[in-house]
Amino acid sequence: MNETLGVGALILMFLITFIAGANSERARTTWIPIAIGASAGLFSVQIANVHLFTPLVFAWIITRAGHREADLRWRVLALPLACIPVAATVFLGDLVVNPNLALQLMALALSGAMLPLGWSEEIRRPLMIGLLASTSASALFGLLQVAHLVPTDLWHVEVSALGRPTGFYPEPDWLGMYSALASLLAWRIDLKPQLRLALVLVNLSALVLAFARAAWLGFAAGALVAALTWLLTRRAGDRVMGDGKTGRLRAVFLTAFALVMAVTALPDLRRDLLNRLASTLTARTEDVSAQARVEQNRALGSLADSAPWYGHGLSSSGRVGVSGIFYSDFSKNSVASNWILGLWVDASWLAVPLFALICFLVWRNLRTIEGSLAVVVLVNSIFSNAFFQPITWLLLGILIGLLDTHRTPRGSVRLKLPATAAPGRS
Repeated sequence: MNETLGVGALILMFLITFIAGANSERARTTWIPIAIGASAGLFSVQIANVHLFTPLVFAWIITRAGHREADLRWRVLALPLACIPVAATVFLGDLVVNPNLALQLMALALSGAMLPLGWSEEIRRPLMIGLLASTSASALFGLLQVAHLVPTDLWHVEVSALGRPTGFYPEPDWLGMYSALASLLAWRIDLKPQLRLALVLVNLSALVLAFARAAWLGFAAGALVAALTWLLTRRAGDRVMGDGKTGRLRAVFLTAFALVMAVTALPDLRRDLLNRLASTLTARTEDVSAQARVEQNRALGSLADSAPWYGHGLSSSGRVGVSGIFYSDFSKNSVASNWILGLWVDASWLAVPLFALICFLVWRNLRTIEGSLAVVVLVNSIFSNAFFQPITWLLLGILIGLLDTHRTPRGSVRLKLPATAAPGRS
């Protein structure tokens, strides 16, 4: 009965989105892309085990038929074609846990491919605004949790004396990753200075208080890549902080000031942050979670060494538990907390086309906002299973759409971007 209701709700959501898009140009170019971006910033918003992101994208692309501005040809098929060999390993592997993961992978790949199929520059900003809205709302909710203004339990008081908030997500680590994305996005996208200040303050604070080391590394990697690509590709007249009216410097300084005041006023927070930072790059003996991560990666490496050229089959890496224990009979997990080792265990050489495509897309778009966000997600996914979440495939789809943007005439890109970006790029 519940499954029937779920399928009915899924169909209803599809129809509502389709009708809205079919009857309104503004819905096609603004409101539905905002909803798509917002859904990608959420975690478990599912109907009949299908994430809301998928029906929104599929309904939207049908309404976009005949409105496509870019002729992307084979590039639209690149993402699903690269995923087909990986998905096919569920029929070949000897340690497959969940064959349905192949359907999930292909649904995500097709959803990502639909974005460039209906691509135009006018949908780029709404997608990012939607993502920023949902992730910032979650970060604000997380801060309210720390302030005990909402009745929810906080995690791991032994790690943080204040407790680790979760926001809208099931775990603090997810709040950390999405807050890292929102922090970079709020800083780079064109916003009113007062709004930028508020969003950067809220999201960076949530990122710090989540005590998510993987998110800290992802944020650092994304920020570093953005800075280095700007330095290496800047042109005459480019300035790091824009024209002085964007509020970017003010947002950074005031957020840093607020965090310094917080750690000064709260000695326990300062102690916990220093301990957490010290253990980010070094797996201390007393750090149980870090040691478990080392053991898990070691077990995944051993499992990969035993795999045939086509791998053990998609979802096989889920047999390696959090502490590196291999479950030969049963495992409730389908994916590993390391997307690179996980795919190598699952599909081995059949995963190479997908690896190559992802590397190409990120490399070609390093100077864009979306390229920086993809770096955050992919680095974070080395320590989590974010690879199988819609946010990864939203960004990959946009990166494919941006391949044509790089060849458009100067001034044709409509997304308002910081002055550090060359014309036609973000």
